[in-house]
Amino acid sequence: MDVEYGQWVEQDMGFTVLADMIGKKIDQLYYFDWCKKMLTWFEEPENDKHIRFGYHADHTAGYLVYEIFAPNRRYMFTLVKLQSHVWQLFKIPGSGWAYDQEYVQKIPFILDEIVT
Repeated sequence: MDVEYGQWVEQDMGFTVLADMIGKKIDQLYYFDWCKKMLTWFEEPENDKHIRFGYHADHTAGYLVYEIFAPNRRYMFTLVKLQSHVWQLFKIPGSGWAYDQEYVQKIPFILDEIVT
């Protein structure tokens, strides 16, 4: 389910009729405690590549916590800012999704620059 709009998304395909049909069936079978999250989207050309991601920031237990989403709106990982320029990364093990690992290296530095 898309975290911004609450619509069902077909992975890597977007908002499709199939995703909507299956999502409605899942809604009937399971209870989801869904909370809308407004994402901030970052996009910047970098040399011959383009970096684009969305993030949602929240304070948890005194730390700034960032949920990071890929351009296809899929959750990638969570970053926790421990102190200036020190981050901790949390990923879901075994997700089977091979996103560009450069995002893991670049996003903390980008967030350090754009978020105060």
